[in-house]
Amino acid sequence: TSGRLYRSSRLSDLTPSDGERLRFMNLAAIVDLRRCNERRREPSKRWAGFSVPVIENSIDGFSSCADDP
Repeated sequence: TSGRLYRSSRLSDLTPSDGERLRFMNLAAIVDLRRCNERRREPSKRWAGFSVPVIENSIDGFSSCADDP
């Protein structure tokens, strides 16, 4: 559905059923607002055939989590 924004809680808790629902939503992008240490501690799960661009938060001053000491 075009022009809509959906908010989720924890994609680290994604079930296979949840993944199927998201797959059929044809999302244009996922924006992950968590800090690097949060993404490392609880990585998001992906569904079968996942190909959605993921935009990650860099508020902690690092261009990627690989740069985070």
